[in-house]
Amino acid sequence: MRKLYPIFLLVFMFGCQFNDDPKLPPVEERVSDAIEEMEDLLVAPANGWRIDYRPNSLGGDYLIIMDFDRQGNVRIQSDVPANDGEFRDHIISYRIDVGSGVELVLETYGVFHYLFELNETSFGGEFEFIFDEEDNGNLVFDSKTDGSVIVFQPAASTDPSLISTEAITLLQQGIFRQQNLAGAGNFVQYNMYLQDIDATVSMAMDLDLRRISIQGIVAGQSIDEILSSPSREEIDHSSVFSIRGEDVVLANSRSISFQGNQITFDRIPIENIDRIASSFCTGQVDSLTTFTSGNAAGLGNFTLTSSLAATHSNFGEDSFGNVNAGFIYDENDDPISDAITALLPDVVAFQVYNGVPLNDGSTLRALGWITVDELNNVDFIFREYEYSQQGNLATFNFLDTFFRQDQLSEEQMDAVTKLTDLIFEGNQVYLLEALTIEGLIEFYNPCNRHKGFFFLEP
Repeated sequence: MRKLYPIFLLVFMFGCQFNDDPKLPPVEERVSDAIEEMEDLLVAPANGWRIDYRPNSLGGDYLIIMDFDRQGNVRIQSDVPANDGEFRDHIISYRIDVGSGVELVLETYGVFHYLFELNETSFGGEFEFIFDEEDNGNLVFDSKTDGSVIVFQPAASTDPSLISTEAITLLQQGIFRQQNLAGAGNFVQYNMYLQDIDATVSMAMDLDLRRISIQGIVAGQSIDEILSSPSREEIDHSSVFSIRGEDVVLANSRSISFQGNQITFDRIPIENIDRIASSFCTGQVDSLTTFTSGNAAGLGNFTLTSSLAATHSNFGEDSFGNVNAGFIYDENDDPISDAITALLPDVVAFQVYNGVPLNDGSTLRALGWITVDELNNVDFIFREYEYSQQGNLATFNFLDTFFRQDQLSEEQMDAVTKLTDLIFEGNQVYLLEALTIEGLIEFYNPCNRHKGFFFLEP
């Protein structure tokens, strides 16, 4: 085990004194030696270095293989499918600096820069690493940004075969909306039909964060059965995952018993893509993605289908949702903020009260917007509704009555009517779990593809 950086901290702190000491070589020579030693370490393994890279502590890892040469180039292979596969196998330049320590800097744009930029640079990626030590043949680096540890392990000749070429790309085809809307994550809802026992498991995956939520299991396969079958159990299991080969591999497996059958969620193979037709809005056909698999240990034969339907939702009776007014979008994923403010000037928030008890003993079931004018006058412009829910499908039957109706103008009531009719056309929305941000719910209207977010408040 050896460390380089303490030596060079001293070199830079006391460089002049060291230059005066005839027993030591000049600072420039010691810097050059450190760079050469670091380069020797980087180019040493015959098959390069393997990194099981986890930029975000809440997520799973990416498999990355790096092969350095002495000309300042590094070949990087990864299982990140973005930019039409640009990062699966690419060559970029690198350099070694000596500053607060010996630093490895990836100079030109590559997979590490892409991960650094995710979620408006809040994802935790890094492309500058400070060398810490060599430990039993591994190289240990610290992230320059947040101090997290990155370990380079000598790669085996078989490691490139573990890099997925299809799994994440196939899974992404199941996303109903554009990726990472409003920074809420690149997530998708799937239903796994277990053919051998005629049961369906609903699950959500965040494909950037590489996190899975296994929500529940019901008897049957159809959307109606998923939403309303009386034979159902909540599972509520979360795990990060990695992609190895073409399998989704859970870091934390889970076994359950359902109607006398043992089921284990550990590894999910992704293969054999197909498209099927289904409908989430009356008279409208949506194209879904289905993956079929032969047999997976613990699961048996199954199909995996992208969907909007889930066995349950955390939002239900006596729930309160709240969000900044700007987080509602049209069918093109463009914010409808201008349309809202044109009808409701001074709007500040969107809120949903679903059967919430009030201090006066009444119950509020209404949704709408709060406005605050320049004199700090507050208006609650909420339209009331009748409500029912099956699984994660919520039905809003809007009424022509309003919360504190005697305090609202005709223009305000007309505005909230127009907006709710626009956003909730068809009166049904699916409530989807955003895995990246705790408590964030997306509501998605399949009839006009409007959608929005709110935080589920305690």
